[in-house]
Amino acid sequence: MTMCIYKIFSFIICNKLNEILKSDIKKKIHYICHNSMDPANNLILQNESKIDTVFTVNNFHKKLLIHNNYSSNIAVYKNHISNLKQTRPKRTQFTNTIAFIGRLNDDKNVQLLIDGVNLFNSKNKTKLTLFIIGDGNMEFSNLNKHHILLGRLSFEEICEIYTKIDYIISGSITEGKPFSIIEGQCYGIPGIHSNINGINEIIHHKSNGFLFELE
Repeated sequence: MTMCIYKIFSFIICNKLNEILKSDIKKKIHYICHNSMDPANNLILQNESKIDTVFTVNNFHKKLLIHNNYSSNIAVYKNHISNLKQTRPKRTQFTNTIAFIGRLNDDKNVQLLIDGVNLFNSKNKTKLTLFIIGDGNMEFSNLNKHHILLGRLSFEEICEIYTKIDYIISGSITEGKPFSIIEGQCYGIPGIHSNINGINEIIHHKSNGFLFELE
């Protein structure tokens, strides 16, 4: 039945590349890959003859595919607008609040942020508060009153958070192009992010944010 479906429609949008490649599809595939660590990258390399264009979200990913001898079309697309003006006035005072916004899984490395806030607060009179926004099955340790877990919020609620915080922060091990950093920039909020592949294309150290090295 699945094989027949591909013969009925002109094209099919699907996020299961491995299933599409099993079919006797006649038209070449246009595939969007959001992360250079995605297992789908191996499928892309192994099935280049079936793929017309791969779309990546950063130049690092494009260069990585080329390095691995992928010679077909690769296009970098921007999932953001880079020329928006800041929508809030210049800050005259700070709230000492930062926020992580995203899925709560191992790759996001949220425990690092929790421990980092604890370390900072133990050495400084000024105390930071970390908002953790997102859902997932992670369990965290060393939580206290300076870590506020808000769960999953609506986009409107997240926009309200942007108006109150000083920084967006992330310690991710791997990323494509995180929306929270881009949205924060639209509100004039600097990002603090682990210096991983692709992130330095949207955060320029000490210009619109800060990058730090993961140990």
